[in-house]
Amino acid sequence: MEIVEEKMMEMMEMMEMMEMREEVGILVQEVEMLVQQVGMLVRQVGMLMQENYCSNQDRNVSYVFERGIHVGFKFQTCNVLLSYELEHSLKWLSCLIPGSPAAHKRTQLEKAKVEAKVVVLQSLLNKRKREAEWAIAKKQELEAAKRNSVENRKLIFDRAK
Repeated sequence: MEIVEEKMMEMMEMMEMMEMREEVGILVQEVEMLVQQVGMLVRQVGMLMQENYCSNQDRNVSYVFERGIHVGFKFQTCNVLLSYELEHSLKWLSCLIPGSPAAHKRTQLEKAKVEAKVVVLQSLLNKRKREAEWAIAKKQELEAAKRNSVENRKLIFDRAK
């Protein structure tokens, strides 16, 4: 009877885990959709700002805040800066969308970093192995020297008797 109850409990736990996995899958899909929507919104904002800046191109901007420094610009210069920032934002967002070329490139870079770490780790393991072998050899030499000194003392003591 207890075995049946245990099996029932295990089955219920497994069902709960499956439901949680399904919920996580749904959440991941929702996040992907939100990232795509944010990307579309950023593109639309960029296009609107581009149109606005192009129409006011000859006006002088009194101050533009860039990296903590106030600089006077014309809209044309700001336009380049804005397009760079938007392009950078879109690249960042596209890295989050699975299956996109940027995401593929990001995963390839991560794999390359992992492979490089493995090479470094292997060299460290080899170094530690050599150090451990050296320590064992040194310990054996010390033990052999102690044995020799003990044997010499015994011989000296026996001769003295």
